Amino acid sequence: MKYLIEIAIGPVQEFIASARKLRDLWFGSRLLSELSKCVAKSLKEQGCSLIFPAPEKDGDLEFRSDLIVANKVLVEYEGDCPRDVVNTAKENWKSLFRAIADETIRAIEEDSRLKKMNIQQDLFNAQVDDFGEFFAAWVPVEGDDYGAARHKVEQLLAGRKSLREFDMPQWEGFGVPKNSLDGMRETVIGNKAVTIPGLLKRNEKLDAIGLIKRFWPLRTHKKFDDLSDVSSKSWFAQVYGTPELKILMDQFASLFEAGDSFPTEAIYIESNDSEDWKALGCGDPERAWTLLKDIKETAGNPMKYSCILLGDGDNMGAAIGKIKSKEGLQGFTKELSTFASQVEIIVEENDGCLIYAGGDDVMAIVPLETALKCADELRKEFASIMKRVCDKYNIGSVSPTFSVGMAIVHHQEPLSNVLDCARMGEKIAKNEAGKNALALIQNKRSGAPLVVSGKWDAQGELKGFVERMELMIERYRSRDEEQHLPSNLGYQLREARIGAGDELEYKWDGDRLIPLNAQSALVQRIFLQKKGNADSLIKDLLMGRTSIRKLSDELVIAHQLSGANVEV
Repeated sequence: MKYLIEIAIGPVQEFIASARKLRDLWFGSRLLSELSKCVAKSLKEQGCSLIFPAPEKDGDLEFRSDLIVANKVLVEYEGDCPRDVVNTAKENWKSLFRAIADETIRAIEEDSRLKKMNIQQDLFNAQVDDFGEFFAAWVPVEGDDYGAARHKVEQLLAGRKSLREFDMPQWEGFGVPKNSLDGMRETVIGNKAVTIPGLLKRNEKLDAIGLIKRFWPLRTHKKFDDLSDVSSKSWFAQVYGTPELKILMDQFASLFEAGDSFPTEAIYIESNDSEDWKALGCGDPERAWTLLKDIKETAGNPMKYSCILLGDGDNMGAAIGKIKSKEGLQGFTKELSTFASQVEIIVEENDGCLIYAGGDDVMAIVPLETALKCADELRKEFASIMKRVCDKYNIGSVSPTFSVGMAIVHHQEPLSNVLDCARMGEKIAKNEAGKNALALIQNKRSGAPLVVSGKWDAQGELKGFVERMELMIERYRSRDEEQHLPSNLGYQLREARIGAGDELEYKWDGDRLIPLNAQSALVQRIFLQKKGNADSLIKDLLMGRTSIRKLSDELVIAHQLSGANVEV
């Protein structure tokens, strides 16, 4: 008999919530992907036909392959014992996590810096054995209608996940401090005062899972970029591209325990307080402070902000629901894998750092100067791939689109706040902007967040969101007085709105822009007063506008994206 088996592993939200560094978040998603690949490989070896994931070759399912897999696995099984197949996959899943845990301990024991944490091995082992969620459901396939079977197995799996099992911890935790990241489990670090520059803060507590996420990635020899790394990329490029500054920077790096891999936070230190420098592994704070001041006198201050990008496909469930055959589901999955592989290329070409790309989900951090370009290229790549797959499988009117939420965040912003901003942006893009849209949140360190959003494509006379934002950025950077926008323009328009009202309406008559109400005339006059801006520029910025506030907010955010280093 034919069955559809679906398996979901986790916990997903726990991995997202319990992260202080982006490396924690990156590895949390990477670990789930490795465990999902392990489950898929086990099912395939037992004779199942993979639907999701649908790798191009068997090697894609091997441990540490480049393939990223979401936390759900869907397969077709032909036989009489789906439960046995599922139980074997679960055993392999547990074995892999244990192997990763053991490898983490070996990495710690082999490094003198890490060994001083004094890991409590018994407690570590107990928490590893207790970790993980594994849910499974299966249904028979009737009449080769894989669409109906998939819908039913999704419902069953959702029901199974809601029936959670709660067991008592198999260890004694009385009097042991909790994990600093989420407070769920006791710390396994025995040395209370240990500090490891760039990896572990003084008095930071990590449980077994937090320890694995923080230190197992060191075995991959990957230096994962953090917010500070991405924010300062253009600054480092300038420094290392200038011979005399490179000499100073090499001297600066030599003062740190980690050498060239010194924590990037060091370039943001604004005093000669020795404790701040020593916490980052600097052996000569006074010398480091002097060198940094000399570098900044020429290179200026590094950018303190970057963008976190969260993208997700729209109407995916409706599109998949149109597919009735196994071959169609596998083909759709392969196209999503193609998109995920392209995502990493696009993000890297825009000097960003990919955190996660699985199916239609994307999370990345990108510099301000390439953020809009990166988001636009991602949605165009997704649209191209979805058009191809929808044409092939006659999906028609429910062709998926791509929505992105982006947040401009300070490099010292707590990661939980950063993720909340990105999720809020994604929600706005999908709900308030109506999908197939981009929402951008400016989250400065003081004041309320500023939110702007819009469709990718033009809406009547109003240019597409990215196009009009890039036009503003270009004008802010322009050295032509007729084209240049002054930095305070957005704030001046905001003040005008308070006294005049918010509604804007224009029409274009021949070569003249005609305001159709008093506030529109006021806004046009403000533009004309700014160094005689050309009529063509005014048309580009004002046509199709209906709100002064939305225009002023876009101008304020575009000014920061143009390269302004907001100091608040």
